[in-house]
Amino acid sequence: MATRIEFSFPDARIQRIEQTDGGLTLHLSELFLFISLTGSREQTQWRQSGTLTVEQAEVEGLLPSCPCVLEGGDLHDHAFTYRDLAPLPIDSRGQVGCTLRIAGQAEPLVLRGERIRLELTGERRYVGHVRPD
Repeated sequence: MATRIEFSFPDARIQRIEQTDGGLTLHLSELFLFISLTGSREQTQWRQSGTLTVEQAEVEGLLPSCPCVLEGGDLHDHAFTYRDLAPLPIDSRGQVGCTLRIAGQAEPLVLRGERIRLELTGERRYVGHVRPD
């Protein structure tokens, strides 16, 4: 059986935002992953840290004061949009980006670029078992 891993935008914590030569990197001090076996309705939830980078980034909206927490988000990968949950690995090129809904900020932060990637760092920690309702 194959394993499916999804990145969950809600409750991810942005520690800081780094702007580089045409790119933007969100340093996530905490993000949540949901892991399941293909065909299973049950999942496990895990906590980890990582970086979400958009290369050749165009920014629409205000960069938030950090640290901050995401209420949700969309990952845009060409014609596909993943709302609040995005399958790993995330490393796409072309017309890509994300829309981030940040707690306490009225307008979303929209990032568009030529490449988007999520790199997980640190140790993955088990949070709990998730059973469908």
